[in-house]
Amino acid sequence: MKINHIRIENILGIDSLELKPGGTLTEISGGNGAGKTSILEAIRAGLKGGTDATLLRKGAEKGEVVLVLDDGSELHKRIGAEKSTLDLYRDGKKVTAAASKIKGLTD
Repeated sequence: MKINHIRIENILGIDSLELKPGGTLTEISGGNGAGKTSILEAIRAGLKGGTDATLLRKGAEKGEVVLVLDDGSELHKRIGAEKSTLDLYRDGKKVTAAASKIKGLTD
C-alpha cells in the first residue's frame, strides 16, 4: 500500500497542506519548526482511531487528514475537541467497519 496524496488541515503546526509523495521514497526536510513532525503525526493519526484533541492546530475547532491510497481508497480522519471520526471510502462510497479494514491495511 502506498499513499498517493495527503491533505492536512488544522493539525499541529499546519494550517493547510497538500502533498503528493512520489516514487519509492519521499524525503520530508526543513529546518526546526518547519512542520516535518506535524506531517508525520498527521499521517499517523490518519491511520488510527481514537480522539486526540492535542493534534488540533491552536485556535482551530476541527482538523482533518485525508490520505488517498494507490488503490483509490481514501481515509478521512476528522478531529474535534470532543470527538474524532475515521472513515474509509472506496469508489466514492463509505465503507462499513472502516476501523478493522484500516487496521488490515496497516498491519
